[in-house]
Amino acid sequence: MLFTLKRGELFERLIGIGRVIGGLYLGLSVLCFIGLIITGTQPFDAVCLSLTSVSTGGLTPRDGPMAAYVGPAGSLVLALFCLAGAMSIAVLWDFVRLRGTRGLRPIFSNVEHRGIIIIAAILVVLGTVFARIENLGTVIPEAIYFATGTGFNYHVIGVDMIPAAILIAIALIGGAALSTTGGLKIIRLLLLFRHLGTDLSRLPHPSRIVPVVFRRRIVPDTAFLSIWMYFFGYTLVFGMGIIGLGAVGLNFADATTASAAAIANIGPLLPATL
Repeated sequence: MLFTLKRGELFERLIGIGRVIGGLYLGLSVLCFIGLIITGTQPFDAVCLSLTSVSTGGLTPRDGPMAAYVGPAGSLVLALFCLAGAMSIAVLWDFVRLRGTRGLRPIFSNVEHRGIIIIAAILVVLGTVFARIENLGTVIPEAIYFATGTGFNYHVIGVDMIPAAILIAIALIGGAALSTTGGLKIIRLLLLFRHLGTDLSRLPHPSRIVPVVFRRRIVPDTAFLSIWMYFFGYTLVFGMGIIGLGAVGLNFADATTASAAAIANIGPLLPATL
């Protein structure tokens, strides 16, 4: 395993892990660049977009919707590599290392990766409802962009037709752990909901011992302390951001959107909701 360390091995393996991560992301960026060039994107635009898609940064080389300089096939190439950036780097490394079906299976069996796909599917359904079925071709890539935390604006009519509250909630979720996305991360939310369900089942019998089981493993209660502290700190900073932005003159809706965009590292959330 890439990130499995024994006591005292951190600094010994740090350079090796850095090389693996850098090489993997560089390779993905090069493949994305080649895909964009093949689909007709200009070289400078392809360089910028390949870097910002794998990093799920959401930055674009030009102002306005990307449909003006990226074709429909190019938008799907970007969506594919945004998905790769939102996936766990450890799982991607296993895919490269193992090759074949043995390496491909963990990508689709990983619970966080399935969560990203489910979120994208929900956005596609909602986008179809609010943006109408004739815009499905632009809703699909934009749904993937948003689910991965990249947030590219491909067309003037897309997922930005979905109510802002839904987009903000999804932006705060984030992608997989050990990925380039922001947000709380899907694995943390899954564990918190599992812990909440276990605590609710204890209410009729407080002294009853009910272990938290996740993916057929028993998770000790002490492991949830750091997760709850992270969740508390995240929501605290989010709330403080809203208060601070409101203090400088933004109304509540705009302050909420700006705070969510900042803490979830998804800047394109702003034009999609304001």
